[in-house]
Amino acid sequence: MAHDHDNGPSHDHSHDHSHDHSHDHSHDHSHGHAHPHSHEQAHGEAPAMSLEEKIARLLSHWMQHGEEHAKSYETWSERAAAGGLDQVAVCLASAADKTRLIASDLRAALDLLGEGQ
Repeated sequence: MAHDHDNGPSHDHSHDHSHDHSHDHSHDHSHGHAHPHSHEQAHGEAPAMSLEEKIARLLSHWMQHGEEHAKSYETWSERAAAGGLDQVAVCLASAADKTRLIASDLRAALDLLGEGQ
């Protein structure tokens, strides 16, 4: 599935799953940031890092990606308001606020892992 975030570069994700059935899916989208990790690793392979390290990496990624979404919601809220779509603008602004609340929970989890300092 292809989709764009606001004007950022696009990249492909491909995930292969090994369980009772197999399927392959990919989607194009941009995060506005580099991915220092590969999505090509098969899910059945032994991880190269501890559970804590993996979760810390995911938390950091989710926080960054969530902030990018929050900024996008704000941008579109402003555009909706300028276009006379006041209630849509309110909903998008609320989504941005809620996204940032989620980030605070993710930050708390990262802090508990000792990675948030």
